[in-house]
Parts: sequence; structure tokens; C-alpha cells
Amino acid sequence: MEKLNRLGPGIFLDLKFHDIPNTVEGAVTSALHIPGVQFLDVHALGGLEMMRVAAKARDEAAARGSAVPKLLAITILTSMDNKALRGVGIGGPASKRVVQLARMAQEAGMDGVVASPQEVRAIRRACGKSARPFQSDECLDWSAEFQINFCNRVREIVPAARATRPEFPVMLDKF
Repeated sequence: MEKLNRLGPGIFLDLKFHDIPNTVEGAVTSALHIPGVQFLDVHALGGLEMMRVAAKARDEAAARGSAVPKLLAITILTSMDNKALRGVGIGGPASKRVVQLARMAQEAGMDGVVASPQEVRAIRRACGKSARPFQSDECLDWSAEFQINFCNRVREIVPAARATRPEFPVMLDKF
């Protein structure tokens, strides 16, 4: 990780933590000590309490004076459509589940969410005007983030226009 940090603009530690709250708290606490990490993520499907303890670990590190990464919650993977969600026992349209998870992430104290561009308007309506979209390849503008992601995305559109640093960002996962 130290070599990666020296190579460039920062690290998105895309580990998508999803486990019992105690385990995620420990994982986040450990990840906070890795130099150069600008973003760290958890799966929102891990639930409110899991996200709360992740945010608590981040906040405690910040209170000790540590530089901390932005903590993002993955909503519904963009490779999953409604049929795939039903196949794993999640009912209803993906767009509704994404909004539900975004609200929960905001309540838990996450810095933002990762979602398909299709859900941006609905997330902004649900989470307030401070929820502004930014694209992952635009994060260099405010966080020196760089992510390479190889995945099949089925819920995708041409992303919205460039946005400024938001208070509660919606990360558009659009590779």
C-alpha cells in the first residue's frame, strides 16, 4: 500500500466491508491507518448498526487528529438488475432499494453513497439538496481519488454534469 500511495493521487480502498458490526468496526479501524487512503467503503446492506459503527470508528480517529478517508456506502451493485435482486431475496425495484439504503447511510453518518446514475435524482429527493452527484473519475478535483473498476453494469446511463464537492455526495459508479 505504501508503494501505491507513492505512485499517485490517493487510494480508494474498495473492500466493500459487509459483516457483523463488531467485525466491520475493527476492519474500518485498521483500514484508517493505511497511508494514502482517500475513500473506504462498506455495503449498506450490512444495515444501519454496521454503518453506524463504521462511522463511529472514523469519527474517533478524526477526534484523535488522524486524517480520515471519506466513508462511502455501496447501495445496490450496478451489476444487479431487478431480476438479480429477486434471485437473492430482495423484492421491489432496485431504484427503491437504493433510495432506502441511501437514507439509511445518511442516517448512519456515512459521507456518501455509491449508486447507479439512474438513481441520482431519487437520492437527492430523499436525502436533500446537499446530496450532489459527482463522478468517480472527477474525484481528483477534491480528494485525489483514483479507482479502477472492472465490472458489468446493467443499471447505467450517461452521468449528470460535473458537480462541486458535496456535503453528502452521491458517487456515480459509471465505468
